[in-house]
Amino acid sequence: MMIFLFPSDYFNPKHIDEMYIDQAASLNNAGFSTAAICLESLGDNSPKISPPLPQNSEVVYRGWMLSPEVLEVDRA
Repeated sequence: MMIFLFPSDYFNPKHIDEMYIDQAASLNNAGFSTAAICLESLGDNSPKISPPLPQNSEVVYRGWMLSPEVLEVDRA
């Protein structure tokens, strides 16, 4: 399963940032899944992703520039 991961809204971390809403809607309409990640939680051991990522999913990050090391997410 492929999931497109977008930055979350700063004030509502369970929702995708307004800047990416149209892209996420287009992907959803095309049959893809999307999720939001709270970038402020990336320093934590368990970043906040909504909805949680399923095991063995392929994730495509679409958002602000980040290094690959920062995006290492444990999909428990």
